Amino acid sequence: MHIRWHMLFGLILLCLGVFFLLNGIFDWRFDFGDFLRFGWPVGLILIGIYLLRRRARSRYFPEGAAFNTRMFGDVHLNSSDLGPNGLDTEIGIGDIRLDLAGSGLPEKEHRIRIGTGIGDVTVIIPPDIPVSARGSAGIGSVNLLGKTDGSLGPHVSFQSEHYQSAGRKLSIDLKAGIGDIAVARAEK
Repeated sequence: MHIRWHMLFGLILLCLGVFFLLNGIFDWRFDFGDFLRFGWPVGLILIGIYLLRRRARSRYFPEGAAFNTRMFGDVHLNSSDLGPNGLDTEIGIGDIRLDLAGSGLPEKEHRIRIGTGIGDVTVIIPPDIPVSARGSAGIGSVNLLGKTDGSLGPHVSFQSEHYQSAGRKLSIDLKAGIGDIAVARAEK
């Protein structure tokens, strides 16, 4: 129930911010008060968006998953950035690159979730590890190990042949609002 109240509060702040911003736009006055008139509604909108986008640490990412979130900038990660139970990373605007090539991942399922509002997501995986990958974008293209979709709102899924029985494997969930998503194997 906590999550629902959290989302309701975020939605209320978002609606209030949009309402006050539109009210300020249609009642133009050019003075120092413009900053106050437009600044705090934009702040309410950003807080509302943050609260709505903030995801609860679900069963998919138990305690011990490395969690990283930021608003702006490019992020370059590698296997040392994985927590003991995976990786959960979000960015508002910017590109995310995760390079797991050449990493000696231990025998277990490694769960990775990466999301960006505006930007590209690229994941490079070792050549021999089984993978289950899902990718979706609002506007952009998705390429998961050669399986592609470049239409509006593409969704692509891929699963290696022996994924279920493998001891060492990757479970990858990638999302982008506007941007391209790619998962590729490193060359041997």
